[in-house]
Amino acid sequence: MAVNKVVYGGETKIDLSNDTVTPDTLLDGAVAHAADGTIIHGEFKAAMLMTITGKSVSASTWVSSTDQSGSGYGYRAAVTISGVTADMVPDVYFDAEEAVSGNFSPVVKSYNGGVYIYAQEKPTEAITIPTIRLTKQQ
Repeated sequence: MAVNKVVYGGETKIDLSNDTVTPDTLLDGAVAHAADGTIIHGEFKAAMLMTITGKSVSASTWVSSTDQSGSGYGYRAAVTISGVTADMVPDVYFDAEEAVSGNFSPVVKSYNGGVYIYAQEKPTEAITIPTIRLTKQQ
């Protein structure tokens, strides 16, 4: 019998009922419990294809764009990275100051040859992205 909630002394100690993990979102080989308490085995196969560090983006790279302008990000920079394809999933990790500035969009996109990053205001000087990771579901 699966258990998804543990109450001890009138206090809830564990409650899985709102968990959203499913076999297709859990990494292949990992084991967890679903919201109903049943044991599930991960089926998601992801491959870390690339990790790029210290990527500089010059101020001249930024151009007006309507891609994310509806969200308030009217500028886009095409960050060239050899070997990137449009079906890769990019994760861009800005440095702490840039990440909390609110100027850079959390939404990034890949294209054949690199990734697009977005900003509310056009940067006036170069930025350096500490880490860009690209994965692809197998």
